[in-house]
Amino acid sequence: TREGYGLRGALCILFLMNESPFLRDITWDSLVELREQTPSRDTAEMVYKVANVLYNLKLLNRRFEPTKRGPNPALTTGVPANWVELAVTWRDKSTLTEKVRESNYRQLLIMGRGMSKLYPKVTHPAQWTAEIVQDAIVAIMSMKVGDYAGVLKHVNPEKVGKELEAATKASFIGALKRFFIDLQ
Repeated sequence: TREGYGLRGALCILFLMNESPFLRDITWDSLVELREQTPSRDTAEMVYKVANVLYNLKLLNRRFEPTKRGPNPALTTGVPANWVELAVTWRDKSTLTEKVRESNYRQLLIMGRGMSKLYPKVTHPAQWTAEIVQDAIVAIMSMKVGDYAGVLKHVNPEKVGKELEAATKASFIGALKRFFIDLQ
């Protein structure tokens, strides 16, 4: 796979794709192809940066647009649309680091999915009451690995069904806390 290569890796892949070790030989089509085919957000971001450098060096005649990230259907299945919309907005506007933002975003989707099973008519954070928050904390404290996950692709199969570690529980609670504070 092409995951996690950073700038050096993105450049190496582009040089191989274009069969040349020169920046001037990197084509628009190879940039688009790598960005669309890579499963790594980091590599896609590096492609964007490389493209902008090439544009500034006058090696490309047009700017590359940043990757637009909408909700991933594999992650948002079973999550109320209002919740997804606010979670995406929160993720895109949060000042937390990318890694923390993405982790919190996924946790928010998991909580949105889980709470929608307990409270099917509650589809928006504004509908949450003290009772629902209390039930969310109880749900987090009793969650097992894989509970409410839309996709188990990134979950270690040996851990599925085991109790969440204390740090993970604290992270879920922290994500909910940040989300609700930032929404105010």
